[in-house]
Amino acid sequence: MRKTFGARGAIFGLLAVACALPLGAQEYRGRVQGFVTDPSKAAVIGADVTLTNQGTGIAVTRQTTENGMYLFDLVQPGTYSIAVQAAGFTAFEQKGIIVQTRGDVTVNASLQVGAMTETIEVVANATT
Repeated sequence: MRKTFGARGAIFGLLAVACALPLGAQEYRGRVQGFVTDPSKAAVIGADVTLTNQGTGIAVTRQTTENGMYLFDLVQPGTYSIAVQAAGFTAFEQKGIIVQTRGDVTVNASLQVGAMTETIEVVANATT
């Protein structure tokens, strides 16, 4: 006795493949992440990290974790700037960060000891 799937099996197989294909391509947004450290490379905990879309002016702020990490997930593609502030350190700012579709951008900030009225501006491209 031989079993065949026939037309019904072929249709179910094609439907399964067709339904699975769009699932991998639905998310187009990227993410921006990094670590904030002091001059001795120790983590700066609780630093305010602000990601600003340079095209729209929309800004979102996160705080660094216990290991100095920050993460902005589901970021629209575009050009951004990052500003980092923490008590007892100079401010850090990097502009021109390009987030591409499904891009993963890392921007690490090394803060210098000093007053928050001082700003260190980095004029370099982010690591992608």
